[in-house]
Amino acid sequence: MDAITEQQTDAVNQMDLDFRLNIFPGSIKKAIAKGNRDVILKGEVPIEKFGSSDLWNIDPRCIEVIPGYNVRVKNAKYYQKVELLKNNMMEFGFSRDSPLSLFVTDEGDGKTSYKLKRGHRRLEAVLAVIAAGKTIKTVPCIIA
Repeated sequence: MDAITEQQTDAVNQMDLDFRLNIFPGSIKKAIAKGNRDVILKGEVPIEKFGSSDLWNIDPRCIEVIPGYNVRVKNAKYYQKVELLKNNMMEFGFSRDSPLSLFVTDEGDGKTSYKLKRGHRRLEAVLAVIAAGKTIKTVPCIIA
């Protein structure tokens, strides 16, 4: 092994060490109750306690894609990412920390529908997972 290779290897190993972090779970209730008192500036009104919003659990088969809304080009790279997401969902399910973003629309005659705002590749992946036979009844969604 030459000196340049050794130096690069050491740099890569050192970078790896620099980004290691021990993370210990904390109390969500305590963190939320703390608000922003630690970071407010003089004259600002503190938020005494952070709030929460609901994630809605919706059957992904009910979600409609608005034609032309997703500006991404559906090329090989796009479909590779969908396949990667699909494989991950086949093993672990749909990740709650990456909810889909939806609009709820009034279609008239008392009919409402869910339109996808963000998460096109995730929706394609979860629908492919369902088509492949895995049961995923609902996915987490944020209503915009």
